[in-house]
Amino acid sequence: MPVRSILTFNVQDGAEAMFKTNYLEKGFLHRAQFAPGFLHGEFLHSDTQPRSFIATALWRSKADYMAWTAAYLDMFAEEDIQALRACLKTDPKSQIYDVLTHIAAKNSTEKAPLK
Repeated sequence: MPVRSILTFNVQDGAEAMFKTNYLEKGFLHRAQFAPGFLHGEFLHSDTQPRSFIATALWRSKADYMAWTAAYLDMFAEEDIQALRACLKTDPKSQIYDVLTHIAAKNSTEKAPLK
């Protein structure tokens, strides 16, 4: 069963740009694209809570995600991890959800039935 991982970051006031730069330039999510079972991911920034960032990814299975998390931090230099952590107000919050259904967009010229 596919799973969705959600990692929530609460960044210190004034550290938003540095966090975003470190996360993107060091490839904290991009490296997942080479992990077995990784399907896709997003790095999100709230427009209403500027210190809130989320990394979300879709995995083929919970086992694939758990294998990624077991090896994840070893892929980065300690100074890169510390630079990212220095921007955080609190430890990241990690959650895993089973994907119960997935709905994809229909052709945009198609009209939805009215019932």
